[in-house]
Amino acid sequence: MPADLMLARRVVGSGTLTLALALGAAGCGSSGGAAKSTGSTGGPVRPPAPTAEVENALLVRIKTARSCLVKDGLPVSGGPVYPLQSPSSPDGELIVGSARAGAFIAFYTTATRAAQLEPLVARNAGGAAGQLERRGTVTVLWIRDPTERVRHAVLTCAFA
Repeated sequence: MPADLMLARRVVGSGTLTLALALGAAGCGSSGGAAKSTGSTGGPVRPPAPTAEVENALLVRIKTARSCLVKDGLPVSGGPVYPLQSPSSPDGELIVGSARAGAFIAFYTTATRAAQLEPLVARNAGGAAGQLERRGTVTVLWIRDPTERVRHAVLTCAFA
């Protein structure tokens, strides 16, 4: 697990530790959900490796969102997920804010993959506020009901 995700667990506090562990360690879940399965093992199949162009666009998107959030004064941790921890892992993730008002932002290389995994993210959110917002390749899961300032910053930066 990335060291910066471990730091995020301390930042968001014990109230969301389970969420950070569940979403971070399983990358939005590993119970299969909408992921395709193989005939022989029945387990989820990793998505095909993205092209260098798609991967670079993903890295730019994550870096841009992180910079925007930090500029707005929010604590942020996370980044690209290498290698994918499971077939249902996001390709990148940022944990924003605190236990009182924060969000988990999942980045995917394709909108199709984001849409397929959205129900799994919602199911794995468990006791979190559970409000999901997805646009294209980005899904935001609110850890708790955010303050208006945090909500505005996350939506502006994540979906820019």
